[in-house]
Amino acid sequence: RAVDLTEAETEYVVRCVKHVYEAHIVFQFDVTNTIPEQVVEQVEVAMEPEDDISDVLQPVVVVPIPELRCDEPGTAYVAFERVDTDTFPSAAFACTLKFVVKECDPATGEPEEGDEGFEDEYSLEAVDLGAGDFMQASYLPDSHALWETLGADAECVETFALANFDSIAECVARVAELLGMCPLEGALTPKSKAAHQAVFTGKWMGTTKTVARTRMTYQKGTGVTMELAVRSEDQGVSELVVSAIA
Repeated sequence: RAVDLTEAETEYVVRCVKHVYEAHIVFQFDVTNTIPEQVVEQVEVAMEPEDDISDVLQPVVVVPIPELRCDEPGTAYVAFERVDTDTFPSAAFACTLKFVVKECDPATGEPEEGDEGFEDEYSLEAVDLGAGDFMQASYLPDSHALWETLGADAECVETFALANFDSIAECVARVAELLGMCPLEGALTPKSKAAHQAVFTGKWMGTTKTVARTRMTYQKGTGVTMELAVRSEDQGVSELVVSAIA
């Protein structure tokens, strides 16, 4: 899922896509330079975790973009090794775009001869890594039968008071993003403003079948109250999925 790290009309437009693998996590940064008078070189994203996560994630490589001319998108990468593949960390990363700026002829896009450029940087929105990033949004047919098959032994249930939402529609859309799961028919289109039920399915790390059921009620002044029940083939996974909301 792509996340915008800048506004669409800024000098440098950056989007992030997270790729989660068994032993690594790769952050893909799609970058566009929108300034006709500049060519930027050695473009990379510096990521600094807000908390110490060195026991679970270690940076292994930064792949820069050699050159970005105006309106010609490029892609940079930052990869981390998962030190402990049985741990699924949540983390926030402060991100900074770093590059060398060279003046150019807007008509040709060619840098001015002899211009060695100067180093510059541009602050980006933080990138979050959460439980939903380890979930593959997979449609699993006959979710009711699967729910019964998974059983209550691997179920995790929690109730949340979500006072910062002004409607069920807004809340269920955000919940879908956080869970990283596939919304089943009608999940994202509540018919009532007062109450709604939604079902989501997915596969944790692409393998462990998981079903989430939500029941939401809305009351003006107090926001949304949501019960989230999750069943999966692994009790630990059910707990991790619920933690995506906490």
